[in-house]
Amino acid sequence: MAQRLIIATANSKKFAELKRIIENNSAWEVIIATQADPPFRHFPPETGMTFADNARIKSEAVALFTGQWVLADDSGLVVPALNGQPGIFSARYGGEGLSDRERAQLLLQNMENANDRAAYFEAALSLSSPEGKEFRGWFGRLHGEISRSVAGEQGFGYDPIFIPKGQKDLKTLAEMEPEVKDKISHRAKALQLFLKDLNDLSDYLLKT
Repeated sequence: MAQRLIIATANSKKFAELKRIIENNSAWEVIIATQADPPFRHFPPETGMTFADNARIKSEAVALFTGQWVLADDSGLVVPALNGQPGIFSARYGGEGLSDRERAQLLLQNMENANDRAAYFEAALSLSSPEGKEFRGWFGRLHGEISRSVAGEQGFGYDPIFIPKGQKDLKTLAEMEPEVKDKISHRAKALQLFLKDLNDLSDYLLKT
């Protein structure tokens, strides 16, 4: 019987994406808790200065609370023309209460006169042991550019205004089917590294 793995996120759309990628690409049995479970109701403040810091804060806190292996993600959009904004504040860009679409529209407004539209998504994953200590971390980055308008209904967050590098048809992430995005996204890249290590470490994890 496989060791239980908890995914520490209160974002239902991110949870669905993580769940889909792990279940579709791992031969190791993974049991994924839902955000209705008690530890997700009391996330610690994300006080880190980097995505990696915040992922570690979440994974360690939930692991200590549950006594289980816990995987946490922190990710966001970095735009050099906006001095790196929204960065680690991607989910709170523009203040509390805005929807994903409103945040995307705000970013487009702030980029209205910018000629340099380069940007990248970054994801950090943190795996913590049942004792509440980070065991290992993984990173993924997807380079691209900010579009001139919102396009697409797939995905979430800033996907409707982000065009991955090398997309000849200039599709945003939100215009791509999930199975296509799952092969190229920043989160997918980090998860690919995690899944490789997870398979290599399965015997060790099952003994702890």
